[in-house]
Amino acid sequence: MSVPPSIPSREAPPKVRVYSRNHGEYGKHNVLICHVSVFHPPDISIQLLRNGVEIPRANQTDLAFEQGWQFHLTKSVFFKPEAEEEYACRVRHLKNLKTYTWGEDRIHTCVNTETHITIYNKFTDYIEFT
Repeated sequence: MSVPPSIPSREAPPKVRVYSRNHGEYGKHNVLICHVSVFHPPDISIQLLRNGVEIPRANQTDLAFEQGWQFHLTKSVFFKPEAEEEYACRVRHLKNLKTYTWGEDRIHTCVNTETHITIYNKFTDYIEFT
């Protein structure tokens, strides 16, 4: 996809949110969601993982853009969280590959020039990465 020359385009890494539709409970059906936003260019792929293996039958929205040619995309899948399993969202943007874990049992913030990560306990249902 090319951007008209009159519109400035610059590389922007994605902001990633990994969360569940409902409050996280072991053994209860839920939906794992990975929302990726404010990235450019739109060269991106998303995988939802259980113990490092892609979960089949995930649904993905169509790629959409916001003001300033920044894009967003959401991928989701039904799942039933179990205590010994790890769930994650793997995002490839351009040549950068990162995995974002849902369900960390701690609050963690890490900031550097490229990345801001905030992880909340799995039972708060919300994890954000930028």
